[in-house]
Amino acid sequence: MIDNCYIDGISICNRFGVWVTKGGYNGLLAFPAMKEPESNDWPEEDGIEVDLSDPKLKPKEAAVSFLSDTNDRATDLVAYLSGPGYHCVRIPSLGREWQLRLSVHPANKVYPLATAFSLKFVEDNPVRPALEGLPAPGLWMPESRYQLDGTPLATYGVVVDESRNALLKAPTVKMNRTILQGDLPSPSNPPKGCKFHTRCKYCTEICTQVVPAWEEVRPNHFVACHHKLEVKE
Repeated sequence: MIDNCYIDGISICNRFGVWVTKGGYNGLLAFPAMKEPESNDWPEEDGIEVDLSDPKLKPKEAAVSFLSDTNDRATDLVAYLSGPGYHCVRIPSLGREWQLRLSVHPANKVYPLATAFSLKFVEDNPVRPALEGLPAPGLWMPESRYQLDGTPLATYGVVVDESRNALLKAPTVKMNRTILQGDLPSPSNPPKGCKFHTRCKYCTEICTQVVPAWEEVRPNHFVACHHKLEVKE
């Protein structure tokens, strides 16, 4: 057995006869997805305007694979993790820990000498790992022509494969452009009332003061506009 995982400060190897399989914690190392930021797609402008002033992370699910010397001891670990509150999972070899809750426990696979099982955890409040200087790559990396904020990707132990050709594709052209007048509202500090009133030709006093409510104008079609009956489709 390998003493390679601690939960709430407890060695799961010594307490439950359980250890993480080789590479079984890879899901914990995946960076969580980003929440979709606020954005505006102005028809008369190229691309979109995205508010990146305060990017947020989505909760992350991660599966961890374990082995146990007996099925009963594996069940004991699952029972412990099913208790209230979050559990601090620490992998000493990585120098990392996570605050996780148990989400799913599929059926155990029982073999003559061991029991294999995986547990799916959820990290509801993922924390960005702090970058304390640049990590030294584990392997020699070739010189890279690509940089991230001025730093060669090889410094991070990363290379770019031939899929870089996707970066060279020309963007598609927006169709049916309508040139709007007025000032662009800021996604990070939208104006009072309807956030589009600074560019809307139907704007009246109520639009500058009151946020319009969503209303279903026909099945599965919703509109938030004080003058929806005046706007032609």
